[in-house]
Amino acid sequence: MTHSGGRRCGPWVGLLLLLSACTAPMGSPAATSHDPGEPAVVTQLPGWRTDFSLMAEGITQDQFLRALAGRDLIPPIDEPRFASVADVDYLTDAEPVIAVEVRGEWRAYPIQILIWHEIVNDRIAGQPITVTFCPLCYTSVVFDRRVDRDVLSFGVTGYLRRSDLVMYDRQTETWWQQATGRALIGDLVGHTLTILSSQLVSWATFRATHREADVLSRDTGVQRPYGSNPYPGWDITERNPFLGPAQLTPCEGADACIDPKERVGLLLEGGENVVYRFLAVADAGGVVHDTAGGTPVMVVWHPDVTSALGNSLLERSDQVGTLVTFDRRVGASELTFTVRGEALVDEQTGSTWNELGTATSGPLAGEQLRRLVMDTPYWFAAAAFTANLRIWTP
Repeated sequence: MTHSGGRRCGPWVGLLLLLSACTAPMGSPAATSHDPGEPAVVTQLPGWRTDFSLMAEGITQDQFLRALAGRDLIPPIDEPRFASVADVDYLTDAEPVIAVEVRGEWRAYPIQILIWHEIVNDRIAGQPITVTFCPLCYTSVVFDRRVDRDVLSFGVTGYLRRSDLVMYDRQTETWWQQATGRALIGDLVGHTLTILSSQLVSWATFRATHREADVLSRDTGVQRPYGSNPYPGWDITERNPFLGPAQLTPCEGADACIDPKERVGLLLEGGENVVYRFLAVADAGGVVHDTAGGTPVMVVWHPDVTSALGNSLLERSDQVGTLVTFDRRVGASELTFTVRGEALVDEQTGSTWNELGTATSGPLAGEQLRRLVMDTPYWFAAAAFTANLRIWTP
C-alpha cells in the first residue's frame, strides 16, 4: 500500500512481521535536558511544535512507540463525503458500522473505511465531531472536538501508547489518547475531550432503523482497498496485544481471568465504569438489567455483527456480536425488557422497541431511550485505559 508522500508502509500492524525493525521508542530528540544518569527528556522532536516538557500525570516518554515514519501516513478524512442508505451496495448485512446521532440527524461510518483512516473530522447538525477507530484495540470512540471555544481537527501522530492510536490536533499539536480523549503531551494537557454516545452495530441494523440517514462514502480522495483487512490474524486471543516491551499473560483457564482479546462492552456512566463480557450477556438471554452510576441501564446483545479483523476480507469474517446500552427510564417510569423474536418488549406497557432504542409500536411508540456511552474494545484495552472497573456478573 502506498501512502501519501510516496512511502510504502502499511498501517500499524501491516508491519507486524517487521515490527522489530519499524517500531522504536519516541525518537531522537532535537533537544534534551537531563542530569547525568537520568533518562533524557525530549523537549522537541523534528517537525513537531509540541511542547514535550508538558506531560499529563503518569505519562512518560518511554510509553510511546513510533509505528510509522511520519504523521498522517494513515490519512484522516477531513472532508468526508456521504451517500444515502439506499445507494450503498458494498456493505454486507453483518459488517460493523459506527452509528452516530446528533439532534435527530443520524450517520453511519463503516469500519471497512475507518480501518484505513482511523479518524474522520466531521460536523453533524452543526456540531463538530471526530469519529475514531483504533484497530489494534478495537476502540470506536466519537468525540466532540471542541475545547473551550476552539474547534480542533485531528490527525494520526504515527505513535502508539499501549497499542492505542495517539492522535494530535493540528491547532496546538497536543497529543491525545484515542481510547479516552485525554490530552497526553502539549499545551492542552489537563483537558479531556467529551465522548459522545455512539453504537457499533451491523449494517443491517442501521439500514433497517434509519433509512433516511447518510453513510460515509468510499469517495475519500485516496485509494485504499476498502473491504479488505490489513490486520489479518489480530483477533487471535493468544497473541500479546501490546506492541513493545509490555507483556500480558494469557488467562490459561483461570476462572477470574479474562483473555486479553476477549470482547467486552465498556460502559461509562455517572462516574462508574462497568465491563460487560459479550459472552456473559449472551448467556444471560441477550438482555441485562443493571444500575451504573445511579442510572438504571439495559445492555443488549446483538449476535449478527462480524469482526473487522477476523479475515483478510471483511465479508468473510466471523461473527463476534456487539453490545448496545440504554438508560431504561421513560419519564418517571423505569422499564424492564424481554426479547421476543428480534424485538425488545417492555413489560410495563407491552411496547415494542427496535435495536437502537426507539419504540416502534404500543403505548410508547415514538419514544427514544437515552443512549449511553459504551465502547466495545478488546478486554486488554479496557483494562489498560480505565481505572476502577466493575465487571458485571449474573
